Parts: sequence; C-alpha cells; structure tokens
Amino acid sequence: MSTGMSLIQNAISRPAVSVAPPKSSASVGVRTRVEVVVLASAGAPAAVEPEKGRFHLAPGNTFSVRVLLSPAGQDEAGAVELTEAEPLSLVWDGAPGIQVQREAASVVLSELESRQSTREFWLKTEPGAAGVQGRLSLHRGSLGTQEVRALELHVAAELAAVWSLSEELREKVRVDLDTAPKDPEATAFLHIESTDQQLRLHWFPVKAGSSGKLVVPEPSRNLLDPLGKPNTEKIFDNVRTFFRRTCGQLRGWLEERVKARKEVTLIIQECAETRVPWEMLELPSQKEQSLALEPIPIGALIKVVRWLRTVDAIEGEEIPLRLERKDWSGHAMSYVAAAELKHAEQELKALKGCHEPFDDVETLGKGLRKVSKPLAMLFVASHGQLQEGEPDPNASEPALTRIARNLPMYPQHARPLAFINACHSGLLQRDDLGIAGLPEKFLGTFAGAYLGVMGRIDESIAAAIGARILEAAKGKDGVCIPELLRQVRKEAFEKLDASDNASRRAYVYKFMYVFYGTPEAYLKLEPAGGSNG
Repeated sequence: MSTGMSLIQNAISRPAVSVAPPKSSASVGVRTRVEVVVLASAGAPAAVEPEKGRFHLAPGNTFSVRVLLSPAGQDEAGAVELTEAEPLSLVWDGAPGIQVQREAASVVLSELESRQSTREFWLKTEPGAAGVQGRLSLHRGSLGTQEVRALELHVAAELAAVWSLSEELREKVRVDLDTAPKDPEATAFLHIESTDQQLRLHWFPVKAGSSGKLVVPEPSRNLLDPLGKPNTEKIFDNVRTFFRRTCGQLRGWLEERVKARKEVTLIIQECAETRVPWEMLELPSQKEQSLALEPIPIGALIKVVRWLRTVDAIEGEEIPLRLERKDWSGHAMSYVAAAELKHAEQELKALKGCHEPFDDVETLGKGLRKVSKPLAMLFVASHGQLQEGEPDPNASEPALTRIARNLPMYPQHARPLAFINACHSGLLQRDDLGIAGLPEKFLGTFAGAYLGVMGRIDESIAAAIGARILEAAKGKDGVCIPELLRQVRKEAFEKLDASDNASRRAYVYKFMYVFYGTPEAYLKLEPAGGSNG
C-alpha cells in the first residue's frame, strides 16, 4: 500500500479522541491533527515516497495535495489549534517547474465534529521540470504567518512504471521494485493466475490505466506435453491455435512494448500450473517484398524470464525477484546420469575441468552439505519425474525426486544457479497447498535462479543445449543465461520449416527451456580443485 493511502486509511480508522465540541465564538479554535500527502490524479504516475517526507513526482503531470484534519487531544504533540477565522494556504519554495494551482482553502470547524475533514490542493509539474526539487509547506493564516507542515518534493526524470500500479496490482507484484530499471520502457510484466479452469492475465505497464486484463480458458494439459507419443506437429499447431484464439489483446500490448523499445525484457509472474509456453506467443512481422506476415515468437525477440511465489525456508518470507545483475562465478557440482542418457558425453565434455562430479544422488546430497565456499552452479542431467499412466510400484524413485527431497538450505546470498536438464524439470503443478514443483522447491531452499524444461524433450537436443550453455559459461566473460536462451530460440526460429519434421522438432524442444531468475543472470564457470572429471 502506498504511503499516502496508508495515512488516509489510518486517519479513517483512528479511534475517536475525546475533545470538547467547538464553541460558537469564531475566535476559539480546535486542537487538530494535520497530515499532508501527495496523490496522483487520474492517469498520472503515482507519487512515490521512498523515504519519509520526500515525494518523487513525474514531470508533465497533475497531483493532488490532500490535507487530512482530525480532532486531537489537548496534549497531543504536533497538533495545532485551527479557527474558522483563518484559511490554510500552500506555498512552494523551490525552482520553477512546480506550480501550485489551488493555493488556499478555508477551515470549517463544525466538520471536525464528524472526526475527519479533508482539504484538496493541486500541483502541476511542467514537462521539462526533471531535476527540480524544493519545499512545499502548508501555512495557517491569511498571510501565511505560521507553517503547519512541510514536504520535500523532487521531480524525477525516470520513474519506473511499476510505481504507477494500482493497489490491486501491487499486491500481485513478485518483484523487488527497488531493483526495477529506471527506464519505464525497459520492462514488461505479465501476471498469470488460474481459477476455475481459467487463466486470468494482467499485463503492465500500459499507456492508459494501470494494467491490461484478459481471461482465457486454461488448457486442460501442458500444451507442450500432449498425451501419447510426442508429436511436435500437433504441439506446434495446438500452441499457435491457443494464442490465435485467446490472446489477441495480449499480443497487441506486446507489439506496443517491442516497438517502443527493442531491448525490453518480459517478466512472467507465474501463479498457475505451467501449461502455456508464453515464450512461443508470436508477433506479426512484415516480410520484404511480400504481403505475407511472418509471425515471430516473443522468446526469440526479447529476453523472457519467469518468477513465482515461493517462501524462503530460512527466513519464512516470500522471496521477491530482484532485477539487477547477478553473477555466479566459480565451479559447479554435478550429477549426470551417464548410464541412462545416450548423449551425456556432450555435457560431461563441456563440464570437464570446472565441476565436481557425483555418481549418485546420495553422495551429491552429502557433497552439497559440505560446501564451504559459494558454489556457482548445480548441474543435473537425468530423466524426469513424470510418467504417463499409472505409476509402476516396482520402479525406482526418480533421481530428481530424491535430489529435491535431500536439498540442503543455503542462505540467500550464497545460493547457486541450478540447471536441471531433464524432462518436466521446469514444470509447476498444483498441490494441496498451492502451486508447487521443482522450481518452487529449489528457489525456496537452495537456488538463486533456476533453469529447467517444460515438457518431454528429445535427449539429443537436450544434451546439445546443455553442452552449449556450459561451454558458453566457460568463456572469458561467462554468459548471460536469459540472453543465450533468446539466441537459441532465435536460431531455431530462423531455421524453422513447419513442414519439416527435424526443423520443427528442434524449434519446439528449444522453446521448452524456461528460466526463473533475474534477466541479468550471468554464469562464469572456473576450474575446480581436485578431481573434476
């Protein structure tokens, strides 16, 4: 809740103070509590107050200065005695750029008998006022003879668009707003909730209003993982059909964001089961010398990351996504199920020299508990958890299940990046307590970022992508994981021939990778000491 709204609600809910009713003589005053807040008018970015008494305003907008008056006890500190014989006035003391549009208002003492009264003033910031700062003071008396309250104001050139969110959306935001980019065009948010077989989408910022809203049917199953034998032709068609029939408004908003700034980042806040590959939503693009429009998936155009609601196992509080740069530098620990995976040699080769390998998940768990210095990455390549049909009671427990159950808890500042290269490792599903899955478990206990796979993926393609990411991380400057994923998707799109099975398979499988973490996540793998495979 914003500071201004908090003050207003507190004033409304404050218990009545026992005071004497105002007397008939105009010269006799009433002890009054006075509070002043700055609020945004309709359509303006909300005023923000990161520190007490200092409001930051956007240039070229109109703001309301609201004075809250309520009865005070005779001995209450800071209260003032107001009479009907004197008005309240607002005075700006600072550089040109802020105009007080309504400078005075009268006091009606009889209104205080109802416990609260408000007076409205108006400010206007000029379009070129960025950087202007000064003091706004409220005075009593026709000549402004006594200052009652004062605020510090600053006109900020770059107010992040998230500050203008409604209270409803602020409650949905899973991001640490203090780390959001200053450029309001740099970040776009898509919030997803599921209720009653429907997906409720909120996207922001938008040009008019606080957010865009859309309710679409929730697919009965993960669109990338239909029943039966994997059929990428069916997957490809189902995904395109879903977006075409349900997400036209969302597509239009994304088009606007990309046109405004090509390097925009999309943050997907996922509070639903993972059933839709949002990275595959396509935007139309005009071909040269052709009437045909060529659809381009958003995940190939811009960086796309996801986040979810997860509660920290140590501190007991929800973990917000921080958007600033985060570097993971050092060696890796790994478990690669080489005996089960035909193409595991590619990843083992890429890891050589920079990892501490473990042959089974039990010794991996023990090794993770003995770590004394921050780890850059945990890498796992194995089969996934999910199985079609009834589970086989005689089958051994999946390796990922055992790894997740035995994860140690690390403090947030020491949590590594987790790369789990296995089928369904990036999937979220609903349980009795809400949305859960490997990403939620890892991020709540062990990992600072998480890279996984949405569905059933071809082993050879998974190994090739895993090796490529690991090789890039061994480079001189390391690698930005979300940017490399964008490049992988872009290459798959540029080679896509929807009628060619191999091309289509590569396209679908490369879009299965989802990343939970900051868009500025950098991984730099360095040599590991001792035996490192």
